[in-house]
Amino acid sequence: MGEVYLADDSKLGRRVAIKMLPESFLRDAEAKKRMLREARAVAAMDHPNVCTIHEVGEYEGRVVVDGERDELRLVY
Repeated sequence: MGEVYLADDSKLGRRVAIKMLPESFLRDAEAKKRMLREARAVAAMDHPNVCTIHEVGEYEGRVVVDGERDELRLVY
């Protein structure tokens, strides 16, 4: 669940994938909890086929997950 965008991390000089909870879920507390739970679960994994998560937060009320960009491994 979520929208995934490719972006540049200007502070660290790298490309990242940003996953955001869709606007349609802004008022859905369960969806926010679920996305945070998924992000924590993926962040705990150490596997070559799973992208690394760099940061989790909120932007304008939407859950945002910042992770490793890899077209072959966009698993999170």
